[in-house]
Amino acid sequence: MVSVVIPVYNKRDALAACLDSVLAQDTDVEVICIDDGSTDGSGDILDDYAEKNTNIVVRHTENRGVCVARNTGLELASGDTVAFCDADDTMPQDALRSLFAAMESTGADLVAGAIETETAGGGMFVRSTEPREIVDPVAIAECTMEPLFDGCYGKLYRKELLANTRFEPGRKVNEDGYFVFQCLTRAKKLTAIGNPVYRYRYEVSSVSHGAFSEKFDDILYFGQKKRADLLAMGPSYEPLAARVAAKHALDHLNKMASCRSGYTRDRLCAARRRVLETAGVLRPLPKKERIRLALIRYAFPCYTMLMRRNTKA
Repeated sequence: MVSVVIPVYNKRDALAACLDSVLAQDTDVEVICIDDGSTDGSGDILDDYAEKNTNIVVRHTENRGVCVARNTGLELASGDTVAFCDADDTMPQDALRSLFAAMESTGADLVAGAIETETAGGGMFVRSTEPREIVDPVAIAECTMEPLFDGCYGKLYRKELLANTRFEPGRKVNEDGYFVFQCLTRAKKLTAIGNPVYRYRYEVSSVSHGAFSEKFDDILYFGQKKRADLLAMGPSYEPLAARVAAKHALDHLNKMASCRSGYTRDRLCAARRRVLETAGVLRPLPKKERIRLALIRYAFPCYTMLMRRNTKA
């Protein structure tokens, strides 16, 4: 049985579609919903679904954040495998069956599939990776550099892999990326499949184009945590540790530059220096990131203008 953990906070308008997609999975599923202190009626929707579906478990809690909500769900999970779904996203009907079949056939501890992202304008793009099986520990850890492994969704985890793995309470950005990183560094085998297994709904919030806030400093925080963890694992992980820290520095600058306020020019320049001091280890890079780095180095005003005009540039 697959336990699907769904943290819920004020997602009334999208919640039914999410729950319907998980309940429609063509495999045995346990749905664990943690109402994180919702005030918009989301809790009532959960209770209504639980009354009609015996495989839904609902817990109402005070608002403590998504990390605590997911951790609570993990404590309640009774399945042999675990998946995560956010309350405003959905899963294709065969998602869990595809992930579970790959896990059973390859013996992997963790299976990842492609993620479809619905943009604010109604378009769709897919995050995917080359279908493969990986057993080399360093190669598994290197997957943390791939965008597909930035989020905890779109994956199936053996429950024993999560025995000592939890989300860090109080963190709001990159918290699930670090959770997945911990799983990657502990997994003995990773399998990636090409099937789309998750539909992520992208929303352009006021934060995306508005003010930079302290929560985005979590990007640097988790970059340093990953670096320290990798260095502690031995010399063979040192090159990856440097690349991970450099990538998080670049992600942090990209986020800051895409916001129109909330930071000083000195802070922005410090973030730029951090990127330029570490960017040499970022090889290979996608074309988009190579262009960004060139602008950061040689035409910084153009880079900031581009980031503010189009956060997906």
